[in-house]
Amino acid sequence: VYAIKPLLPAVCGNEGVVQVLETGEEVRDLSPGDWLIPSHPGFGFWRTHIVRNRDDFIKVPKNIPLISAATMSINPCTAYRILLDYVDLRPNDVVVQNGANSGVGQSVIQLGQEMKIVTVNIVRNRPSIDNLKARL
Repeated sequence: VYAIKPLLPAVCGNEGVVQVLETGEEVRDLSPGDWLIPSHPGFGFWRTHIVRNRDDFIKVPKNIPLISAATMSINPCTAYRILLDYVDLRPNDVVVQNGANSGVGQSVIQLGQEMKIVTVNIVRNRPSIDNLKARL
């Protein structure tokens, strides 16, 4: 399924956020409590602790919600590929999607707005649908 596969043995899990507990003496731009995402694929989030080099991570800005940070290396990238890899979309083109309230679907809406693409979004009726419409 995945184009880039880790060498075995490997830890599973592609979505997540790392919370800094402590840093080495030479790390100046991170503090305990900061959130990080991996800078390369195949990180393996199904673990409780890890020690890695600073270069292995990208610091997540404080204004990004945790749930968004946890999926930012997967959902927006998937949406980006969906919008760019299959059809040459131009401003005012229309994309119809089902499951638009998923993480990928919401990313399609947001990227579509940036690309000036009209999105028609199909979702199941949910109690939070009005909040979703207002946010997007």
